[in-house]
Amino acid sequence: MNVMKLLVLIPTRNRTDLAMNAVLSVLAQGISEAELSLVISDNSADEDQVNQLAAFCAEKNVRVIRPPQSLAMPQHWEWAMKNALNEQITHVLYLTDRMIFKEGALRALLTIIQRHPLRIISYNHDRINDLSLPVRFEQDRWTGKLLELTSENLFFLTSQSTLHSCLPRLLNCVVPLTVLEKVRTRFGSLFDSIAPDYCFAFRSLAVEDAILYYDKTLLVHYALARSNGASAARGEASRDHDDFLKNLRDGELNAASPIPELYTVGNAIIHEYEAVRRVIGDSLPEVEMDGYLDYAAHEIAAIENPDLRNEMHSIWQQHSHRLSALSLNAVKDEASWKQSLRRKVQRVCKLARNNRHQPFYLFLKRRFGQGPTEVAAHVVEFASIGPALDFAARSWREQSSQSSDLEMVIRVRVLTCEARHSKHGS
Repeated sequence: MNVMKLLVLIPTRNRTDLAMNAVLSVLAQGISEAELSLVISDNSADEDQVNQLAAFCAEKNVRVIRPPQSLAMPQHWEWAMKNALNEQITHVLYLTDRMIFKEGALRALLTIIQRHPLRIISYNHDRINDLSLPVRFEQDRWTGKLLELTSENLFFLTSQSTLHSCLPRLLNCVVPLTVLEKVRTRFGSLFDSIAPDYCFAFRSLAVEDAILYYDKTLLVHYALARSNGASAARGEASRDHDDFLKNLRDGELNAASPIPELYTVGNAIIHEYEAVRRVIGDSLPEVEMDGYLDYAAHEIAAIENPDLRNEMHSIWQQHSHRLSALSLNAVKDEASWKQSLRRKVQRVCKLARNNRHQPFYLFLKRRFGQGPTEVAAHVVEFASIGPALDFAARSWREQSSQSSDLEMVIRVRVLTCEARHSKHGS
């Protein structure tokens, strides 16, 4: 049996308290040094935080690396990868400083790696909404299935602005070093763009025919007030987000997307898709404008900053002529349920021309937020973040016996499925 060694790399910047939690969640997995290497890459500009994290990691016997100068996020992720690897490492994953692993997560991953050593393996995460009180722990349903997903199908979903959590963003997947070398050979780097996670996702799909998706939540995502993406989605200026924008290159923001002026998270993701499509060419499907504008409209409606929301809505309206005639009519008269239904039927028929997909469910998913068998996230409330994190690290929602949502959207191959348990956690 070949020896597999996993590198868990935690990139961080000015978030020492969160990075410490991430480190502790890895150490709590109980994985030996023969199987796992843990490295922190500290890109912090605050010397007090640099010193605090260095002292903590020295006490825990965790290796810390630090770039010679402050770097933008994509460049930092690239630098960290090059400087954290050693000859024993066979696989890599990134753990952001705003995520922690659930109990047993890394052992489960190592077991799958041993069986499928040459495959990218992605997985899901639960969320803690800690922007207000009570703190809400939101648990997605899961099946425990190991699914094979073709890159062709995942590119198709993205072109329809259906952005599933299975996309292999490195912060939610484990990757063999052989795949990293394929990406570097094809694109020259792993992360060179705005959103390094989605940049890697689409680049890796471009060099691999398929990935594996473990339909289970192995991570907990929290500290939303410190999130660049969440701050952008709310239209809120935060210290971390301002720092992120300051380090972007001029003219870089969403430049490859159909409407670069739209400042939304979804548009940044589509930018990364289009940036890869420009390299790959016509083998990837074009972004479908009805779906793109529909997704943008939902994001704009969720922006809390009224000035930014109005600005983005004005930009959206300037491009509404790019909607199909029927979709445009439905936007103008959303109260007409007959028009709305006709719009949906037309979209279904259009997508149905590609018989490798199941467009009706895809349609329901995007238009109504959930499909016919999908259940909303289970929520547990807490008075503060500490108890929520403790609970989240050891608790899963009851395992679902239904098909996973991806099985209803695209054709997948089920490789394995966990034995069903009546309840997980407490």
